[in-house]
Amino acid sequence: VRLPMVVFYVPEGVLKGVFAVWFAGFVICLVWYLAAHIRFKKQLTECAREAEPAIQNLWREVIKAIGLNWNIPLYVTPAIHTPLVVGVHKRGMKAFLPDKHYTRDELLMIFHHELRHVFRRDGEIKLAWIIIRSLLWFNPFAWMAEQRAAEDLELSCDAFVLEGADEIIRRHYAELLLDTAG
Repeated sequence: VRLPMVVFYVPEGVLKGVFAVWFAGFVICLVWYLAAHIRFKKQLTECAREAEPAIQNLWREVIKAIGLNWNIPLYVTPAIHTPLVVGVHKRGMKAFLPDKHYTRDELLMIFHHELRHVFRRDGEIKLAWIIIRSLLWFNPFAWMAEQRAAEDLELSCDAFVLEGADEIIRRHYAELLLDTAG
């Protein structure tokens, strides 16, 4: 049996103090994120209105085409500049579009992108990352890893939309992304 070369003794009071600081940081991070999410969702829904019937019909067609049997309401709101889906479970999911005009082709690309997030359950992945980040609140690498994971989710949805697309569609999608980001 090999004995360790160095043994550190940590008094029980110090260990309890470190745990208390870690646990307080965990709770603060988690509560802060949940409060920010609830506030953001409230801001979205306060000034949102249902999308026009033609856009709603196109939305439902795309949902059906990708094999989802969910009823995700679609709203338009001036509170955002980029399309998004909010919610983790299908009962609470809502999709939002910025209050601007899109062509049918642009809407199809946006819908395929956003529904890819829904189909893959990216909301659950993001929730898991938030819990991990809260558990490791003291580690800046956890915060960077969450950010990189979110970027990867977006890029993979973009790649899905552009799979098999020709140069014209790729250019149009890039312009749509730049317009949205700008």
